[in-house]
Amino acid sequence: GGGAGKGSNPSGASIGGAHGGPGGFVKATINVNSGETLTMLVGQGGAGGRQRVLSGATVTQNGYTPLAYGGGGRGWNNGNTDWAEGGGGGLSGIFETTGFSITGGIVDNSISVLPILIAGGGGGAGSRRSTSYGGSGGAYTGGTNGTAQTGGNDGTTTTSGGTGGTYTAAGTSDPEGDWPDPTEAYYNNLGFTNPRKYRGGDGKFTSGGGGGYYGGGSSSYEPCGSGGGSSYITSARNVSNSIDQGASGASTYSETPAGTTQTIYVSGVGVGGAGNTTTGAIAGSG
Repeated sequence: GGGAGKGSNPSGASIGGAHGGPGGFVKATINVNSGETLTMLVGQGGAGGRQRVLSGATVTQNGYTPLAYGGGGRGWNNGNTDWAEGGGGGLSGIFETTGFSITGGIVDNSISVLPILIAGGGGGAGSRRSTSYGGSGGAYTGGTNGTAQTGGNDGTTTTSGGTGGTYTAAGTSDPEGDWPDPTEAYYNNLGFTNPRKYRGGDGKFTSGGGGGYYGGGSSSYEPCGSGGGSSYITSARNVSNSIDQGASGASTYSETPAGTTQTIYVSGVGVGGAGNTTTGAIAGSG
């Protein structure tokens, strides 16, 4: 899964910035039939947030970060110097080619789509007054059945974070993120989408959730991260030697993904976004 983008506030040295959640890691041996074809989707890292002032840059227009390929939810770009909200990372997965379809970089939520393996993308994060952490995609330590991590703040607290996706449902966006200005109609005109299967939730003045089997929810507008997308391993065919991992436990956050000790891991893949307090956010890697 893609790492999430992150934002930070360059206008105040006391602002610690935000940390995008890393992607999940899934590994398995899959038996295939003679002549069968499979489709592989590689998720994109979440887009980094951008504040109004970046080394004297002109005022940015309100609106969303780009959607990450693989269904990473969009973060909010605001004309206020205090906000920089990263987008969630996209899912990566292997699907049966027959019946597979994807539109606008998002896997179609159709009964004809048959996933075999999915690694969830990390949740986005943004900064207003303090540090925020996006949740890891996939089954974090202590989680079960691919359930992704909830976003947190200050590295320990999950209060007001968007929750991670599970095997059966999308994450929940924190209602505190429903900032009254702009209006609901304004967000809807920009295509605001709640978290759902294969798609992380868009933020409302906040960061975006990670894409996954089920997408992560978006965060509150106070400093807190969005949830990661869930991972998935099918039970409908012969799959063995499976590993489903997220980065860390529910009270510990890291930008480093799970699976880095595996021999097949490629350096830099799935890492959460790394920003700073002077030049704004940098997107996570897919």
